[in-house]
Amino acid sequence: ASAAMNRAAEEARLSHLKLVDSDDLLAPSATRLLLRALAESKAVLAVGQALPYDYRAIPTTAADDPDWRGNRVIADPLAATLHTSRYNPSVMLLRRDDYFSAGGCDPAVTCQEYSLSLPLALRGGFVEIPNVVAHVARGDSNRLSASSKRELANITRATLNFVRRHPDLPLRYRRMALKRATGRARLWAQRHGAPGGPWPYVWRYALAYMPFPTDHVRRIEESLRAFEEE
Repeated sequence: ASAAMNRAAEEARLSHLKLVDSDDLLAPSATRLLLRALAESKAVLAVGQALPYDYRAIPTTAADDPDWRGNRVIADPLAATLHTSRYNPSVMLLRRDDYFSAGGCDPAVTCQEYSLSLPLALRGGFVEIPNVVAHVARGDSNRLSASSKRELANITRATLNFVRRHPDLPLRYRRMALKRATGRARLWAQRHGAPGGPWPYVWRYALAYMPFPTDHVRRIEESLRAFEEE
């Protein structure tokens, strides 16, 4: 998915990119509203809201939400993105130049929107509108995002690759990335089991909150084992 999105961005010839997953539906006013939000805010990424639909009953048209109701600038987009994988690709719009300046989507993972949002957040602010701009398929067990374990592994790997590629990342963000990665691993190990039992992941999570020097990349990589090992 990430490689396909990068290829599509390379083929694009206009100044902006409106991302969309293949089985999602865009509201008719989505691009117009997101372009306005981006232009008025000077942000690097504009996002709207999504509503789910049952993939077994694909609607013939997407309901529109056309009236402008303002926007909200996300002041610290990197902290917000590290805290949670916030967006579906279909709610996102950005400038083509910013897409490539951020390095595009990480081809090593399938959570393309998360791997793109992290480096984008280093380039500027995000802006969010309250309008529904996409209708997103839900309930298909064959979707890559249907597996919680696989999705958590992808988010953790995207975080790992981001921190590894930005060794000059401020310490507070490196710590934040470590806390989120170890927290996800701890919860998974406690609820579903993991190699070596839950306690190594509980211990790493506790250490992430202690003000000791540590190798953040190595610790995040260790957390990834909770999802990848059998």
